[in-house]
Amino acid sequence: MYLGVKLIEDMAGHFPEVEESYACHVENFDGEVLPHVFLWDLIGEIVESSLVEDDWLVAWGPVLDFLEARATEGDTEDINVISHSFLLSLPYPDSPGYSIINHLGPSLAQRLSQIRPSG
Repeated sequence: MYLGVKLIEDMAGHFPEVEESYACHVENFDGEVLPHVFLWDLIGEIVESSLVEDDWLVAWGPVLDFLEARATEGDTEDINVISHSFLLSLPYPDSPGYSIINHLGPSLAQRLSQIRPSG
């Protein structure tokens, strides 16, 4: 099993939007969960939603809060997967969807500033 699988499974169990993406991911990867790939794809969905839907935070805000909680209270495995797959996949300054960083919790925002000081 890959690092971060429990994080992804827990997230899919809490949020319908994530559950749907999770089911597609598992099907596409022959029953396996690849946490890094899943989070890369998930950030793409969140950013796309933020660009086209005025109420995107209704669906995705709780997911960001979940990741914030796991980055704050989770184990080292969760923190590493969130930092290296989710945060590093966020848009860069001057890229569409960059404003999503304004909706990160304090722990995620601090981690992003440490791993990507230029934003």
